[in-house]
Amino acid sequence: MCYRFLIILLISFSVRAGCHESSCLIPIQSKEPELFIFVSFSMPEQSLKLWAEQANLLGGKLLLRGFYDNSLEKTTVKTLELFGQNPNVEIAIDPERFQQFNIQGVPAVVIAQPEPSLEQNDLPPALDVVYGDTSLEEALKRIVESGAPESQKMAQSLLKQVEKAYE
Repeated sequence: MCYRFLIILLISFSVRAGCHESSCLIPIQSKEPELFIFVSFSMPEQSLKLWAEQANLLGGKLLLRGFYDNSLEKTTVKTLELFGQNPNVEIAIDPERFQQFNIQGVPAVVIAQPEPSLEQNDLPPALDVVYGDTSLEEALKRIVESGAPESQKMAQSLLKQVEKAYE
């Protein structure tokens, strides 16, 4: 069993589980924009593997709304089947982020801006989202074309990382 994955799942779930109010918002932890990729086990396996590979390449986080078949054990087994014993990607169960970012479908690529100050914690974070089973590279290009300036900057930087990786 892959304990690294299980620990990430448990930590992510336990941190979010204490928040039961519909207005509970989770502040972005970083001072820089963050890359999130919202996925589901209902997606084709090859698609999930590609998203995981791309997320790993760019330091993005894969987020699931909930457990596979409502079971931590089944989620762990399914993850091991898909990604093997040593997944090289951060996967978290995070229903609160789905709600906070109003994610209505998967896959969804999000570049979220950090919270500007503690006084504004009741406001949702600024974000750019691209829906559809495209490549992460294509989603980033769309954000460069029409995203907020901070998101455009991050997307351009991530695209440069993609180019270097494929050289």
